Amino acid sequence: MTPWLMQFKEESKDIEFCPYCLLERADKQQCCHEVHFAKFSDLDEEDQNQIAMEEYEMYLYKRAK
Repeated sequence: MTPWLMQFKEESKDIEFCPYCLLERADKQQCCHEVHFAKFSDLDEEDQNQIAMEEYEMYLYKRAK
């Protein structure tokens, strides 16, 4: 696991995400017509990696501008 990925997982462990679409809860009361959210650390590894990759791609995109 890369140092960036390890750091991202550690920093994100308590952030809540929708377990269906994997969007961050932020200030939403519901998502995907549900009120169920899960901490990043409670999501399975595949979902954690998907969220991390999307965050990394966003970082690269912003950096390229």
